[in-house]
Amino acid sequence: MNITSETEFHIFTFSTSENESIIILTFVLLIYLVILSGNLLVTSLISLDHRLHTPMYFFLYILSTLDIMYVSTTLPKLMYICHTGDHVMSYTSCMAQLYLYLFFGDTECFLLTSMAGDRYVAVCFPLRYSLIMSKQVCVLLAFSALFMALVNASIITCFAYSLTFFGLVDIKNFFCELKALMNVSYYNTLSLKTFLIVDSIILGVIPSCMILASYIGIIYSILKIKSPGGR
Repeated sequence: MNITSETEFHIFTFSTSENESIIILTFVLLIYLVILSGNLLVTSLISLDHRLHTPMYFFLYILSTLDIMYVSTTLPKLMYICHTGDHVMSYTSCMAQLYLYLFFGDTECFLLTSMAGDRYVAVCFPLRYSLIMSKQVCVLLAFSALFMALVNASIITCFAYSLTFFGLVDIKNFFCELKALMNVSYYNTLSLKTFLIVDSIILGVIPSCMILASYIGIIYSILKIKSPGGR
C-alpha cells in the first residue's frame, strides 16, 4: 500500500547548531543571489540589446532562465529549513520538487547540445549559418528540448509515485532527490534502477558525445585554415 496523503519527509540538511545554521543560511543565500543576479543580468542585456538577438544569444537567454528556475527548486527550501528549523516536507511538495528539478535539469542538458550544434554550424558553415540556424529552427530546437525534458521528468516522477513510504520518512539530503527516495522506499527499485541506467546513457553519454563531436569538428575546421589570420 502506498500511503501518499499521510506520508511526510524529514529532510536532513545538516546536523548543526543554531549558529552554524545561520552561517549555512548566509552562505546559501549569497550563492543564490549571485546566481540570480548573474543570470538576470544576462537575460536583461540580451532582451535590451537588439544586436544580441541571434541564435547563440537566444539559446543563452533560455539557458540563463533555466538556471534561475533550476536552483529555485532547491535552494529556497534549503534556506527555509535553515531559518526555521522545520525539516518536514509533504509528499506532494516532495514529488513536485523532484519533478521540477528533473525537468529543468534535463532541459539544460538538451539545450546545451543544441548550443554546441549552433556553434558547430557557425564555425564550420559560416556562409550558410543564417540559412541553417533560422528563427524557426532555433524555436524548434528549444521546444524539442522542453518536450523531451517534460517526457523524461514525467516518466521518472511516475516511477517515484510507485515507491512505497510509510509515515514520517527521513531523507539524508537537502532536497527530494530520487536516489535518496529510493534508499528509503519499501518498493523493489530494480526496474527503476534499470530505467535510470538507460536514462543516464540517453541524457548523459549521448549529449556529451554530440557536444564533443561538435568541438572536434570545430577544431578540425580551424586547423584546415592555412592562414594564421583566418585561424
